[in-house]
Amino acid sequence: MFRIRIAIVCLMIAYIACSGPLHSQPTRLSLGIVKDDEYIKSDGVTVSATRSSTPGLWQRNAIVDKSRHQMENVARPKKPLQCFKDGKHYGLKDQQGKVVLPAVYDREIHFADLPRYDPQTAPVYRNDLWGFVDWAGMIVIPPRYEHCGYFSSNGLAHVKIQGKWGYIDKTELFVIPARYLNCGNFNDGLAPACVVANSWGYIDHTGNWVIAPQFESARTFSERRAVVQRNRKWGVINTAGEMVVPAIYENVSRYKRGTAKVYIGDSSGRIDQSGRVVEPLELIQY
Repeated sequence: MFRIRIAIVCLMIAYIACSGPLHSQPTRLSLGIVKDDEYIKSDGVTVSATRSSTPGLWQRNAIVDKSRHQMENVARPKKPLQCFKDGKHYGLKDQQGKVVLPAVYDREIHFADLPRYDPQTAPVYRNDLWGFVDWAGMIVIPPRYEHCGYFSSNGLAHVKIQGKWGYIDKTELFVIPARYLNCGNFNDGLAPACVVANSWGYIDHTGNWVIAPQFESARTFSERRAVVQRNRKWGVINTAGEMVVPAIYENVSRYKRGTAKVYIGDSSGRIDQSGRVVEPLELIQY
C-alpha cells in the first residue's frame, strides 16, 4: 500500500510539472479596436488571445499588460502591412487585402524601412494627436502626443507634449523627460537636441550631453557622421564632436555609403567622410 501511495504522489508531481501552475493559464478573451486609453476590452489586467477572423477583432496567444500598453511574443508578419484610404481616412490591410486596422486615421501610415528605425512600429495621426501602431495592426500607444518621430533602433521615440520634446519607450515611460525645445532620432548612439533656440548638441540614451550645445542646427547621425550648422554654413562632425568637414557649404546631405552630397550656390558635388571631394562641384542642371 505504501508503494502505491508513493507511485500516486510521483504521478501527481509529474503531471503538475508538465502542465505548469494554474495561474499561468490565462483566460482566452477577444480584444476589440483600441480607443483612447482602452487597450483591452475585458475586466482583467492580462488576457491570452489569438487573432480573430473578424476584421477589427483580435485574439492573441500572448500575455497583454493593460497598464503598459504592450504585447509580448506576438507573431509578426513577414512583410509590413499596407496603408489604404477609405474616404478621407487611412487604415491598414495585410498582404491578402484583409483590413487589420480600420480607416480612422487622418494621415497615411508608413512603416520605416531604414536600419536606424524600428521597422515594427509606425506613427499614426488622429484628431490632431499622434500615437503608434505595430505591424500586426495593434495600437502600441494611443494618439495623445502633439507630435512624434519614429521609434529608433534603440527602442526610443521622441514625442512632443505640452510644447516640449522628450523620449519614450514602447511602454510610454519617459526615459528622457520632455524638456527639449526640439530634438531628433537616435542613431550611432546619439540624438540631436536643443534646450535653447540655435544651440544644438547631442545626447546619449540617458539624456546626458555627449557633445555640448554649440551648433545653430544639427541633424541625426548617419555612418558616424552628423551634419551641423555654424555661421549659417554646414559642415560635418564625428561622434566625438570633432569637426571633420569645415562649415563651408550651403547644405550637406546625409551620408550614404561613405559619401555625402554638398551644395554651394547652384553647384553640387560629393565628399567622403574626411571631407575630401570625390565628385567636383558642378552646376546643377534644372
